[in-house]
Amino acid sequence: MKITGFMPIKNGVSGGYPFLEAIISVLPVVDEFLVADGESDDGTWLALTRLADIYRKVKLYKVPWKKSKAWLWLDETIEHLISLAVGDWVFEVQGDEVWHE
Repeated sequence: MKITGFMPIKNGVSGGYPFLEAIISVLPVVDEFLVADGESDDGTWLALTRLADIYRKVKLYKVPWKKSKAWLWLDETIEHLISLAVGDWVFEVQGDEVWHE
């Protein structure tokens, strides 16, 4: 059984979110972790690429977030990440959600 974690994120640095810590906290229990960056312009992408260089389980994707009604852009991003997942089980981790044992 394989497990995939994923996170959509945009401007996590300027938002003050502990998104790197959130990702690192779940790496012991996942086979892969997918991150969709929604065109961040605050250094979030750079921080993510550095993290992915250290942790090979982390896979990064740039995804344009189109403003639309009812937050459909977020739904489309989540569905895209799920379609890329190799896990039998898939779960979302938000940028401010740090797991502990």
